[in-house]
Amino acid sequence: MIYRLDTRTKNFEIPRFALKQMTWFTIGIALFMIILFITPKMIRISRYKYIYASFSLALLMSTLFVGREIKGSKNWIVIGSFSFQPSEIAKFFIILYLASALSKQITKRDLIESVIFMLLSIGFLVLEKDLGAALIFFGIYLIMLYIATSNAKYVGLGLLFFLFGGFISYFLFNHVRIRVQIWLDPWRYKLDKGYQICQSLFAIASGGLFGKGLGLGYPYLIPLAINDFIFSAIAEEFGLIGASAVIILYLLLVYRGLRTALYSRDLFSQLVAVGISSMLAFQVFVVIGGVTKMIPMTGITLPFVSYGGSSMLLNFLSLGVLYKISEGR
Repeated sequence: MIYRLDTRTKNFEIPRFALKQMTWFTIGIALFMIILFITPKMIRISRYKYIYASFSLALLMSTLFVGREIKGSKNWIVIGSFSFQPSEIAKFFIILYLASALSKQITKRDLIESVIFMLLSIGFLVLEKDLGAALIFFGIYLIMLYIATSNAKYVGLGLLFFLFGGFISYFLFNHVRIRVQIWLDPWRYKLDKGYQICQSLFAIASGGLFGKGLGLGYPYLIPLAINDFIFSAIAEEFGLIGASAVIILYLLLVYRGLRTALYSRDLFSQLVAVGISSMLAFQVFVVIGGVTKMIPMTGITLPFVSYGGSSMLLNFLSLGVLYKISEGR
């Protein structure tokens, strides 16, 4: 799909986005293999929680000083022709930190420490206007906290804080207000800031049940179809059946991750597997929910499908760790 969009928008010149994506895909597979061969048993890396925490916060803070704002969020670091999102890499280390912090006998100090860490992490993302990543970080934390403690009270309190934070963000940040306004009534802004979501809805509707066929639709009319709205392009050219097939594949992937967690021998490995599975699930929900107007659009990549090197490497790294956990059962 990236190749198809790339050649159409570039008038059949060299499909540089597709070639770059294939390069990142190849590097991701190599990273997956490296994880399998050199990573020790997961329980051996559970003791380095402060290293994981420090590395995560350093990555998230970096864009405040040297980051560049792209698509409304200051969450990119650009070095020449190379660019990446530190928040993508930080997701993995945050999962490792939370698994390490919550896998031991949890005390009040451990709980408060994890809350402070997550408040700092989400606070940096809010300052960078990377609200999609903030939502995913928060969801991962609630899931892992519930698995570790089996206390639904923490989940309820977390949801209350989330609603309060979203309410405050709406009044503090113009970026949030615009996203909510577009979500509530995109047709009012169809020629301006709501153009993207309106084109997405048109594309999904025109695809029907069986789709127009690969190369026969007009998904390139959607701005950034190669990134945030690639699911809309798939729905247009492969129809409801093709889009449903993609969703089913994601469900199978998440199911296998949770199954790996269920059969893990230690709580640390179990929490890591749950964290990775919930990360993938939340990303898919946020992206598909955004392009179908179920929730406000947040600008997150669809795992293994959207164009993006940072996301591709993170996803293969996560798969490598999941496979490593399943080997140690």
